[in-house]
Amino acid sequence: MRRPLLFLLLGLAGCTAHIPPPLPSVRDSGIKFALIGDTPYSTFEASALDAVIEDMNREDLAFVIHVGDITSGQGPCSDEWLEARKRQFEKSRHPFILIPGDNEWVDCYRSGFDPIERLKRFRQLFEAGGTSLGERRITAASSLPRGAISPGCSSLPKGTRISRENARDRTDLQNFAPHCAISRSGSASPFSS
Repeated sequence: MRRPLLFLLLGLAGCTAHIPPPLPSVRDSGIKFALIGDTPYSTFEASALDAVIEDMNREDLAFVIHVGDITSGQGPCSDEWLEARKRQFEKSRHPFILIPGDNEWVDCYRSGFDPIERLKRFRQLFEAGGTSLGERRITAASSLPRGAISPGCSSLPKGTRISRENARDRTDLQNFAPHCAISRSGSASPFSS
C-alpha cells in the first residue's frame, strides 16, 4: 500500500516540476486599483472613510471604484449628505468612479424622498461631464446609445437614461464595465405595479 502511494506522490511532484514560470510581460502587466462599497452609512463612517482615502492616496493606483451605497437603506438621502460625499470623493488623487447603489435613490422613499428625484440629483452631482471624480480624471464612455435602457436594468423606470451604472472604461488593456443590478426588498418598493 505504501509503495503505490509513494509512486503517486513522486509522479505528482514530477508534473509540477515541468510548469514553466510566467513570462515577464505577463508578470508585470497587472493593474492596481481599489474597490470599496457600502460606506459611509453614518457621520462616524464618513470620518473613517477620510482615513481610507488618505491611505489610498499613498498607493500607486490606476483608479478607485466605489460600488455604491453611500448611505444606509434608511438614509440620509439629503442634498447635504450627497454633496458632502462628492467633496469627500474629490479628495482622491486617483480617478474615483462611483456606481450608484440602491441606497442612494431606490431606498430613499423610506426617509420621505422621491426615488426618481434622488436618482436625478445623484446623476447631477456625480456623473455630470462624463468623467470620474478625483484629482486625476478619466473619461467614462457609454456602452449603449444615448437614452437607451440597459437590458440588465429593466427594473429602472421607463425612460431612464444610461449613466455610470451602464458606463465602461478602458484602462490599458483591461475593460471595466459596471453593471446595474438594483434590488428591491418586498413589495414596499415605490416601483411595484
